[in-house]
Amino acid sequence: MDINHFLSWRRADISIIVKWLSGAPLVLTTSINGHDAESIHISISNLEHEISAGSWYTIETLGKKSEIGFMPDKFIVELAEKHWRPSPRKVVK
Repeated sequence: MDINHFLSWRRADISIIVKWLSGAPLVLTTSINGHDAESIHISISNLEHEISAGSWYTIETLGKKSEIGFMPDKFIVELAEKHWRPSPRKVVK
């Protein structure tokens, strides 16, 4: 698999918790609606974060290597189309 598989946007069918286990801090970016997005750091000072069912998310390491876990560890993941990312809403005049 190429790196885009791991850095791609995705969403789970259930609410999940992503937990930092070791290595470099991570950046978790989530988008509940495909428009608004929020990023947070996950590391030893902020070990875990819940991702709501159906929310888009992507996770990137801020170093060479990070280890993460998911709770629960069994869920269905939908990958977004290639090059998809949250986009601002169109302004209605």
